[in-house]
Amino acid sequence: MVILFLTTQEAICSKIASCLSANGHIVQIFTDPQKFYTTVLSAGADKIDLLACDYLSFGGDEIDLFTIMQERHCVIPLFYYNTPFPAPDDRAFFWYENIKRRQANFLLPEKLKALLPELVRIQDIINRSDVYPYIRLLNPPEELPPGGAGAAKALQIDLDAFRRKHHIQAARFPLLQYLYEHRNEELEVCSICEYLWHDASKEKISTLYSYIHDLRRAFEREEDFYIAIEHPAKRCYSLVLRESKDAENGISSAKEFFARRRPLDITF
Repeated sequence: MVILFLTTQEAICSKIASCLSANGHIVQIFTDPQKFYTTVLSAGADKIDLLACDYLSFGGDEIDLFTIMQERHCVIPLFYYNTPFPAPDDRAFFWYENIKRRQANFLLPEKLKALLPELVRIQDIINRSDVYPYIRLLNPPEELPPGGAGAAKALQIDLDAFRRKHHIQAARFPLLQYLYEHRNEELEVCSICEYLWHDASKEKISTLYSYIHDLRRAFEREEDFYIAIEHPAKRCYSLVLRESKDAENGISSAKEFFARRRPLDITF
Protein backbone atom coordinates (compact mmCIF):
# COMPACT_ATOMS: atom_id res chain seq x y z
CA MET A 1 0.00 0.00 0.00
CA VAL A 2 1.29 3.49 -0.89
CA ILE A 3 0.67 5.95 1.94
CA LEU A 4 1.39 9.69 1.92
CA PHE A 5 1.72 11.75 5.13
CA LEU A 6 1.20 15.50 5.30
CA THR A 7 2.54 16.69 8.64
CA THR A 8 4.35 19.36 10.61
CA GLN A 9 5.95 16.64 12.78
CA GLU A 10 8.36 15.03 10.38
CA ALA A 11 10.45 13.24 13.03
CA ILE A 12 7.65 11.24 14.63
CA CYS A 13 5.97 10.53 11.29
CA SER A 14 9.29 9.15 10.04
CA LYS A 15 9.15 6.69 12.93
CA ILE A 16 5.60 5.69 11.96
CA ALA A 17 6.71 5.38 8.33
CA SER A 18 9.60 3.13 9.32
CA CYS A 19 7.21 0.75 11.09
CA LEU A 20 4.87 0.72 8.10
CA SER A 21 7.73 0.14 5.66
CA ALA A 22 8.77 -2.90 7.68
CA ASN A 23 5.34 -4.34 6.88
CA GLY A 24 5.78 -3.82 3.14
CA HIS A 25 4.15 -0.41 2.71
CA ILE A 26 5.62 2.44 0.68
CA VAL A 27 5.45 5.67 2.69
CA GLN A 28 6.32 9.22 1.71
CA ILE A 29 6.26 12.17 4.11
CA PHE A 30 5.48 15.76 3.12
CA THR A 31 5.81 18.91 5.20
CA ASP A 32 5.08 21.27 2.32
CA PRO A 33 1.32 21.34 1.55
CA GLN A 34 1.85 22.54 -2.01
CA LYS A 35 4.18 19.63 -2.85
CA PHE A 36 1.74 17.24 -1.21
CA TYR A 37 -1.23 18.49 -3.23
CA THR A 38 0.77 18.48 -6.46
CA THR A 39 1.86 14.88 -5.88
CA VAL A 40 -1.66 13.73 -5.00
CA LEU A 41 -3.25 15.34 -8.02
CA SER A 42 -0.55 14.21 -10.45
CA ALA A 43 -0.23 10.61 -9.22
CA GLY A 44 -3.92 10.10 -8.49
CA ALA A 45 -5.88 7.24 -6.97
CA ASP A 46 -4.27 4.66 -9.25
CA LYS A 47 -0.89 5.07 -7.57
CA ILE A 48 -1.76 6.27 -4.05
CA ASP A 49 -3.82 4.17 -1.64
CA LEU A 50 -4.11 6.26 1.51
CA LEU A 51 -3.51 9.81 2.75
CA ALA A 52 -2.68 10.59 6.41
CA CYS A 53 -2.81 14.23 7.46
CA ASP A 54 -2.11 16.33 10.55
CA TYR A 55 -5.50 17.43 11.91
CA LEU A 56 -4.22 20.48 13.82
CA SER A 57 -2.57 22.09 10.80
CA PHE A 58 -4.55 20.73 7.85
CA GLY A 59 -7.92 19.66 9.26
CA GLY A 60 -9.60 23.03 9.74
CA ASP A 61 -12.58 24.43 7.89
CA GLU A 62 -10.32 26.60 5.76
CA ILE A 63 -8.79 23.53 4.07
CA ASP A 64 -11.31 20.80 3.23
CA LEU A 65 -9.19 18.16 1.55
CA PHE A 66 -12.19 15.89 0.98
CA THR A 67 -13.95 18.54 -1.09
CA ILE A 68 -10.78 19.49 -2.96
CA MET A 69 -10.28 15.89 -4.12
CA GLN A 70 -13.92 15.52 -5.15
CA GLU A 71 -13.80 18.72 -7.19
CA ARG A 72 -10.65 17.51 -8.95
CA HIS A 73 -12.07 14.00 -9.49
CA CYS A 74 -9.14 12.51 -7.57
CA VAL A 75 -10.61 10.82 -4.50
CA ILE A 76 -8.13 8.93 -2.32
CA PRO A 77 -9.01 7.61 1.16
CA LEU A 78 -7.97 10.23 3.68
CA PHE A 79 -7.82 10.31 7.48
CA TYR A 80 -6.34 12.57 10.14
CA TYR A 81 -3.88 10.45 12.09
CA ASN A 82 -4.01 12.68 15.19
CA THR A 83 -7.74 13.36 15.37
CA PRO A 84 -8.28 13.97 19.09
CA PHE A 85 -11.81 12.56 19.40
CA PRO A 86 -11.59 8.76 19.67
CA ALA A 87 -10.05 6.73 22.47
CA PRO A 88 -6.80 4.90 21.56
CA ASP A 89 -8.40 1.54 20.73
CA ASP A 90 -11.23 3.11 18.72
CA ARG A 91 -9.19 5.29 16.39
CA ALA A 92 -9.11 2.87 13.45
CA PHE A 93 -12.88 2.42 13.55
CA PHE A 94 -13.37 6.19 13.82
CA TRP A 95 -11.06 6.84 10.84
CA TYR A 96 -12.76 4.12 8.80
CA GLU A 97 -16.28 5.38 9.53
CA ASN A 98 -15.28 8.92 8.61
CA ILE A 99 -13.83 7.73 5.29
CA LYS A 100 -17.07 5.85 4.60
CA ARG A 101 -19.15 8.92 5.48
CA ARG A 102 -17.16 11.34 3.32
CA GLN A 103 -15.85 9.16 0.50
CA ALA A 104 -17.76 5.88 0.16
CA ASN A 105 -19.66 7.10 -2.92
CA PHE A 106 -16.36 7.61 -4.73
CA LEU A 107 -14.50 4.42 -3.76
CA LEU A 108 -14.81 0.83 -4.95
CA PRO A 109 -16.25 -1.44 -2.21
CA GLU A 110 -13.23 -3.74 -2.28
CA LYS A 111 -10.85 -0.80 -1.83
CA LEU A 112 -12.89 0.49 1.09
CA LYS A 113 -13.00 -2.94 2.74
CA ALA A 114 -9.22 -3.33 2.49
CA LEU A 115 -8.63 -0.14 4.46
CA LEU A 116 -9.72 -1.23 7.94
CA PRO A 117 -6.89 -3.76 8.62
CA GLU A 118 -4.31 -1.18 7.56
CA LEU A 119 -5.92 1.53 9.69
CA VAL A 120 -5.78 -0.86 12.65
CA ARG A 121 -2.07 -1.39 11.93
CA ILE A 122 -1.48 2.39 11.94
CA GLN A 123 -3.54 2.72 15.14
CA ASP A 124 -1.36 0.09 16.83
CA ILE A 125 1.82 1.91 15.80
CA ILE A 126 0.49 5.27 17.05
CA ASN A 127 -0.49 3.69 20.38
CA ARG A 128 3.06 2.50 21.02
CA SER A 129 4.73 4.05 24.06
CA ASP A 130 7.62 5.33 21.92
CA VAL A 131 5.27 7.09 19.48
CA TYR A 132 2.09 8.18 21.25
CA PRO A 133 3.57 10.78 23.65
CA TYR A 134 5.07 12.83 20.84
CA ILE A 135 2.04 13.37 18.60
CA ARG A 136 0.35 16.75 18.85
CA LEU A 137 -3.34 16.84 19.85
CA LEU A 138 -3.19 13.29 21.20
CA ASN A 139 -1.00 14.66 24.01
CA PRO A 140 0.56 17.93 25.08
CA PRO A 141 3.59 17.97 22.74
CA GLU A 142 6.98 16.76 23.98
CA GLU A 143 10.37 16.99 22.37
CA LEU A 144 11.64 13.96 20.48
CA PRO A 145 13.82 12.65 22.04
CA PRO A 146 12.69 14.00 25.42
CA GLY A 147 15.16 16.29 27.14
CA GLY A 148 15.34 18.55 30.14
CA ALA A 149 12.99 18.77 33.04
CA GLY A 150 9.33 18.20 32.25
CA ALA A 151 6.66 20.77 32.89
CA ALA A 152 4.58 20.56 36.02
CA LYS A 153 1.86 17.96 35.80
CA ALA A 154 -1.64 19.18 35.05
CA LEU A 155 -4.29 18.74 37.70
CA GLN A 156 -5.54 15.16 37.78
CA ILE A 157 -8.34 13.52 39.75
CA ASP A 158 -9.36 10.02 40.74
CA LEU A 159 -12.43 9.47 38.59
CA ASP A 160 -13.67 6.45 40.55
CA ALA A 161 -13.51 8.40 43.81
CA PHE A 162 -15.16 11.37 42.13
CA ARG A 163 -17.96 9.14 40.83
CA ARG A 164 -18.62 7.72 44.29
CA LYS A 165 -18.46 11.12 45.94
CA HIS A 166 -21.08 12.62 43.63
CA HIS A 167 -23.15 9.46 43.03
CA ILE A 168 -22.70 9.57 39.25
CA GLN A 169 -24.76 6.87 37.58
CA ALA A 170 -22.97 4.07 35.73
CA ALA A 171 -24.53 5.05 32.38
CA ARG A 172 -23.01 8.54 32.65
CA PHE A 173 -19.54 7.39 33.71
CA PRO A 174 -18.20 6.49 30.20
CA LEU A 175 -19.04 10.04 29.10
CA LEU A 176 -17.19 11.46 32.10
CA GLN A 177 -14.18 9.24 31.32
CA TYR A 178 -14.13 10.33 27.68
CA LEU A 179 -14.43 14.03 28.48
CA TYR A 180 -11.74 13.71 31.14
CA GLU A 181 -9.37 11.92 28.73
CA HIS A 182 -9.80 14.84 26.32
CA ARG A 183 -10.12 17.67 28.82
CA ASN A 184 -9.52 21.17 27.47
CA GLU A 185 -10.29 19.93 23.94
CA GLU A 186 -13.32 20.92 21.88
CA LEU A 187 -15.28 17.75 21.12
CA GLU A 188 -18.08 17.68 18.58
CA VAL A 189 -21.44 16.28 19.62
CA CYS A 190 -21.52 13.68 16.83
CA SER A 191 -17.98 12.52 17.59
CA ILE A 192 -18.87 11.98 21.25
CA CYS A 193 -21.96 9.98 20.27
CA GLU A 194 -19.98 7.90 17.79
CA TYR A 195 -17.49 7.05 20.51
CA LEU A 196 -20.08 6.20 23.17
CA TRP A 197 -22.67 4.38 21.06
CA HIS A 198 -21.34 4.18 17.47
CA ASP A 199 -24.51 6.09 16.65
CA ALA A 200 -25.10 9.83 16.20
CA SER A 201 -28.87 9.71 15.68
CA LYS A 202 -31.16 12.42 17.09
CA GLU A 203 -32.12 10.06 19.91
CA LYS A 204 -28.50 9.52 20.96
CA ILE A 205 -27.73 13.24 20.72
CA SER A 206 -30.72 13.92 22.97
CA THR A 207 -29.41 11.31 25.43
CA LEU A 208 -25.99 12.98 25.36
CA TYR A 209 -27.51 16.36 26.24
CA SER A 210 -29.33 14.74 29.15
CA TYR A 211 -26.13 13.12 30.43
CA ILE A 212 -24.23 16.41 30.16
CA HIS A 213 -26.96 18.13 32.15
CA ASP A 214 -26.66 15.50 34.90
CA LEU A 215 -22.85 15.73 35.01
CA ARG A 216 -22.99 19.53 35.24
CA ARG A 217 -25.26 19.28 38.27
CA ALA A 218 -22.77 16.91 39.91
CA PHE A 219 -19.85 19.19 39.07
CA GLU A 220 -21.56 22.13 40.76
CA ARG A 221 -21.32 20.28 44.07
CA GLU A 222 -17.53 19.88 43.88
CA GLU A 223 -15.73 22.22 46.31
CA ASP A 224 -12.08 21.06 46.16
CA PHE A 225 -11.41 22.13 42.55
CA TYR A 226 -13.14 23.62 39.52
CA ILE A 227 -14.62 21.20 37.00
CA ALA A 228 -17.12 22.15 34.32
CA ILE A 229 -18.41 21.15 30.90
CA GLU A 230 -18.20 24.27 28.79
CA HIS A 231 -19.86 24.99 25.43
CA PRO A 232 -17.12 26.75 23.41
CA ALA A 233 -18.84 26.46 20.02
CA LYS A 234 -22.04 25.26 18.41
CA ARG A 235 -22.49 21.50 18.98
CA CYS A 236 -19.15 21.31 20.82
CA TYR A 237 -18.31 20.61 24.45
CA SER A 238 -15.12 20.77 26.47
CA LEU A 239 -14.37 19.55 29.99
CA VAL A 240 -12.33 22.10 31.94
CA LEU A 241 -10.45 21.10 35.10
CA ARG A 242 -8.56 23.63 37.22
CA GLU A 243 -7.54 24.21 40.82
CA SER A 244 -10.04 27.04 41.04
CA LYS A 245 -12.56 28.76 38.80
CA ASP A 246 -10.30 31.78 38.37
CA ALA A 247 -7.11 29.81 37.62
CA GLU A 248 -5.60 30.47 34.22
CA ASN A 249 -6.14 27.75 31.65
CA GLY A 250 -2.95 27.65 29.58
CA ILE A 251 -4.14 25.17 26.96
CA SER A 252 -5.17 26.75 23.67
CA SER A 253 -8.00 25.10 21.80
CA ALA A 254 -7.74 24.05 18.19
CA LYS A 255 -10.31 26.73 17.37
CA GLU A 256 -8.10 29.43 18.88
CA PHE A 257 -5.12 28.06 16.98
CA PHE A 258 -6.92 28.37 13.65
CA ALA A 259 -8.18 31.84 14.53
CA ARG A 260 -4.56 32.97 15.04
CA ARG A 261 -2.99 31.12 12.14
CA ARG A 262 -2.35 32.90 8.88
CA PRO A 263 -4.13 31.05 6.03
CA LEU A 264 -1.88 28.99 3.80
CA ASP A 265 -1.25 30.35 0.34
CA ILE A 266 -2.39 27.39 -1.75
CA THR A 267 -3.02 27.34 -5.46
CA PHE A 268 -4.01 24.50 -7.83
